Amino acid sequence: LGLLSRFFAFLFFSIFILFKVPVFLFLIGFILNSLGFSFFSIGSDSYVGVYLPPKDRPHAFGIIRIGTNLGFALGPAIGGFLASLSYLLLFSLSALFSFLVIPLIQFGVLCPKIPVLNKTSFLKEIRIVFEDKFFLIYLFSSYLIFILAGQMISTLSVFAKEKGLSNIYICLLYTSDAADE
Repeated sequence: LGLLSRFFAFLFFSIFILFKVPVFLFLIGFILNSLGFSFFSIGSDSYVGVYLPPKDRPHAFGIIRIGTNLGFALGPAIGGFLASLSYLLLFSLSALFSFLVIPLIQFGVLCPKIPVLNKTSFLKEIRIVFEDKFFLIYLFSSYLIFILAGQMISTLSVFAKEKGLSNIYICLLYTSDAADE
């Protein structure tokens, strides 16, 4: 569902660019993209945590991390090049590739029946989370870090564009940052 959501986000971006809709409508695509990314990340991490034996999990999480870093390094470079040609091309190709990966995930990943871990109610589980003060501090700290990271990505791009950097140079900036990790 996360990848499908991102497909629709990129498709909407393409349609919105093609028909030159008001900029506030892009919020629909941003919401779908953010939800899709979150669902996909949670799904892949959960798959590793539920279906792989504990001894194989560090290796699997390492592969996910390497793939994420490669995506953050190569994505902006490719995106900068495509954006310099056409934003419509950029988002249309993103939609196409998202759509093409859906069958690979759907039919290529074996998902045995999900085991029932416990029979406690959802509300009871949520209450348990809110009773763990250290976990709440961790969540709040993570939230602040993600706000800062989001500001760097969104605000730096706008600032750099205002200062005269082209899309290619802005994307090379992000690529070099991701390569440092």
